[in-house]
Amino acid sequence: MKILNVLAGFLFLISLSLTACTSQEGQLKKQSIEEGDRILLDMLKREAEDYGPRSNWLKNAYVDYILAQSTVQVASLTYPAKDAAWLVVEVETLSKDMRKNLLAVAQKVDPSKERKFNYGEAVGLIVQMAGVSREKVVQPLKTLRYTKRDKAWVLEP
Repeated sequence: MKILNVLAGFLFLISLSLTACTSQEGQLKKQSIEEGDRILLDMLKREAEDYGPRSNWLKNAYVDYILAQSTVQVASLTYPAKDAAWLVVEVETLSKDMRKNLLAVAQKVDPSKERKFNYGEAVGLIVQMAGVSREKVVQPLKTLRYTKRDKAWVLEP
């Protein structure tokens, strides 16, 4: 009977440590996806500013459209040390060629018709006219490095 109690206690301790690891991993992934969303937003705003139309309305509509077509995810998680974690964050989104074509088309929109411009319809036209694929691609965003300080994971700059 004592052996069963010891075994039950041992199994309980193992399950607690596994739960802690899962919770820690979930926390890191959640933080990384939030950071990936921020990185993607910054990247799209830069694209719209550098290559996009002059209209702020069309730039904002571009960013909103691409964000709606994108999913940020964690590709891998490694622990190089007990208090360190590295996560590779990637995004599934429209290809860079498609995004550049969308911005090029938006540059040519007449200012009086900019609020009627539809990026979704433009994708269909680009597929037909330029032969660019509408398939989404997976692109790496960044490798995020965290250090554990006072039981919390802190993103390193």
